[in-house]
Amino acid sequence: MMAEEVVATVLLADAAVAAAVVERIYLAGKAPQDGLRPYLTYQRISGATVVGTDLEGEAGLDAIRVQVNAWDDAFGGNASAVAQKVRRALHGKHGPGPQQQSIECSAPVDFASDEKLQIEGARVDAIVTMNEAAEAA
Repeated sequence: MMAEEVVATVLLADAAVAAAVVERIYLAGKAPQDGLRPYLTYQRISGATVVGTDLEGEAGLDAIRVQVNAWDDAFGGNASAVAQKVRRALHGKHGPGPQQQSIECSAPVDFASDEKLQIEGARVDAIVTMNEAAEAA
């Protein structure tokens, strides 16, 4: 399972997020153009950075940054409230699978410099620590 899939799985399993967006969680660029709101999009922002060591050297763990955007109607939407639910759902959690990936939110809910995001959305960044190569095998 890739890091972004881990994030989507954890979000779909969280009751507060599910209540807010139902199952409207999409890979960035794949949300329906006229779909119901609020909804979430997610995407990998950075590649893997090796972290951690053990007695034999590198522990084989990767730190992968995944961005989640909460979207709602312009002016008066609740994108920030949904993004706060996303942050609570992800921070300090472990993903599914044998590697028990850990997820940390690296920053508070943010309104990006992108004008559309400032009006209609809010962003949460998460760092997923996992051994992606082992997961893919």
